[in-house]
Amino acid sequence: MPRLFGTFPDWRDQWLAIGEQIGSVVATLIWGAWAAAVGALEHVPALPPPLAARARLADAIMWGTLFGTSVAATLPPWLLWWLTRLRVPMVTPPRDAVPDRPALDPALLVAAGWSLALVVPFLAMVAWEVSHPVPSWLLLPPLEDGARAPLAEWCPYALYARHRECEVYLGDALAQGAHSIDGYAYAGARCVPEANLRLPSPRERALAVVEAGLRRAFEETAVVERDGRVGDVEVDFVVRRRAGDEGAALVAVDVLAETNRLRNGERASRLATAGISAYWQVTVDPSREIVEMLTAYRDPDLTQRRFQRLTSTSRNSDMSLRLDSLPDLRVPVGSLFASSCPPRPGSRVNEKMQDEGAP
Repeated sequence: MPRLFGTFPDWRDQWLAIGEQIGSVVATLIWGAWAAAVGALEHVPALPPPLAARARLADAIMWGTLFGTSVAATLPPWLLWWLTRLRVPMVTPPRDAVPDRPALDPALLVAAGWSLALVVPFLAMVAWEVSHPVPSWLLLPPLEDGARAPLAEWCPYALYARHRECEVYLGDALAQGAHSIDGYAYAGARCVPEANLRLPSPRERALAVVEAGLRRAFEETAVVERDGRVGDVEVDFVVRRRAGDEGAALVAVDVLAETNRLRNGERASRLATAGISAYWQVTVDPSREIVEMLTAYRDPDLTQRRFQRLTSTSRNSDMSLRLDSLPDLRVPVGSLFASSCPPRPGSRVNEKMQDEGAP
């Protein structure tokens, strides 16, 4: 009635709002305890917490709000049941009386049924979302046409393990004033489940770019072998001398979506033990939370089972890689990194960017 006649506040709305606030606060405290226990808050002070932890916080607040609302909605029936019990007089039956089968309390049935109707679907929803994550792409629309452009012309910018991570990343980017990248806009961007799109993964795309860059660089001097082996270590690429030079391995190259430095370093040590003279490691992060890196290892020390020198760099078109065995060869670092977004054919924005970047 208050909603139909006038703007009088409804106590039920206020009651549910209190439940929402209490639920979100409790959920935030639980998230903080979880993050401290698993080390999710141990990060560089100048940087925000990891994206996965921020997404879990968003989930916790949403679930806490829903749970607080559900609890607030179930309390009134239980309160009525408790009041009816207080008003029923306690009658002591005679000692020789035959005990009757206790009748079901209607108020108890209503309170219990209402509670189950609210809590069970909530718990089922949480269990489903936790056990069935939905990997999602962040698609950026073209800067010129915006959301009016066909979805096939959008940029598959990043891939996230969970839909919530994509939403949190996009929300943070818009809040920080992100505008566009490579001719594609953040405004109007969408998080689309991976199952709805047929796109190569970021690692597959990076593999194709690295392979093309290696074949261009070693076209006249060596052979690029895909899915090769150095000792007992399988690598993505092995660059070998031509058959006349006995096919000796010059450099091994890996494209890794794993950003764990300890594991990546252990892999390099195994290759140093195998005797390869140089090892290049391209690390990509599908979510683009971590900057793409290229680490070049050289000068293996067989006694210590490690490379003596390493150089790390991000995307840099002015830097080139060298090999001691081919001193005249130069491999541009930029040729081993995939562009953030593929150029859109006929785009006036891309043409303008190329004209501005031309010497």
